[in-house]
Amino acid sequence: MLEICQSQGEKREFRFNPNKSCLFTIGKDYKELLANMHFGGGDITRVDTMKYLGIHFILSKRVKIDNCPFLRKFNASVNAVMAHSKFVNEDVKLRLFESFALPLLTYGLNVLFLSALN
Repeated sequence: MLEICQSQGEKREFRFNPNKSCLFTIGKDYKELLANMHFGGGDITRVDTMKYLGIHFILSKRVKIDNCPFLRKFNASVNAVMAHSKFVNEDVKLRLFESFALPLLTYGLNVLFLSALN
């Protein structure tokens, strides 16, 4: 399958970069070591975590998402607003939180499966 993609890409003067590709498995055999895959003149590396569209996925039997980066960015934005708005009206602070912190917390929320612990 990879050879077909590569040959079709070469016909259209399209090159694949194996350094920007990775192998990430999900399912009951997620720990099973697979043979090395070659693509675009190099090896594709196997990874345990992957970032796609700003969402960090973790290698496991089922799809798992790491929400720590979301919370770190949210906390950093809250701290930045608090540090730079000591003498600002409460309504303005609320608008700043809604503009800077809330979008960081809610980005990608529709793809997360949050439990009561999260």
